Amino acid sequence: EFNNNALVPSGFYDLFEKGLIVSLPDVLIPIVPLALNLVAANPSLPMPDAGKVPTVVAGHSLGATLATYYAAVAAVGLGKGHDLSVYTYASPMTGDSTFADTYNNNVPENCRIHNVPDVIPTVPQYVENGVNIYTQVAGGYQIDSTLYPIIKKGAGCAHQLPVYQYVLERLNGTDNPDIMNFGGGNCQA
Repeated sequence: EFNNNALVPSGFYDLFEKGLIVSLPDVLIPIVPLALNLVAANPSLPMPDAGKVPTVVAGHSLGATLATYYAAVAAVGLGKGHDLSVYTYASPMTGDSTFADTYNNNVPENCRIHNVPDVIPTVPQYVENGVNIYTQVAGGYQIDSTLYPIIKKGAGCAHQLPVYQYVLERLNGTDNPDIMNFGGGNCQA
């Protein structure tokens, strides 16, 4: 989509190209499944008001990667100039410096939240001349779950979205440890 020799991990990009936007099972008026990459290229396809209202794209982990690709394609395609905001949590590295630079110059608002002990934001690794070619896009905001004794230590808990939410809520002045139990989570020490 960039046409500038930007490199992205092929596995992530294959998922983006094959991904579908579908309705939740309990939606009264379901949408016809649409290819994620086609919607990114033309956000008004399923959302006629996309250019008139703010659009927020969010994702965690692999979903963060897909959200990043969606925003990248939308920002250089028919979504260019739309009021687009991206919020990602625990995003892997999504491309090389050419991809990151193009993304950073075209996506108007990006907030990429990453947790210090979470290893996912440090992958994938593709080393050329002793250096990983992949990098993160801008907008990084670092949190550190190890500062909270109520959170279990370890990679499993460091990556869970409820742990991210708990730390962010704490930074905002709210202490609700029940957040970490959402969805059967067990990261509360």
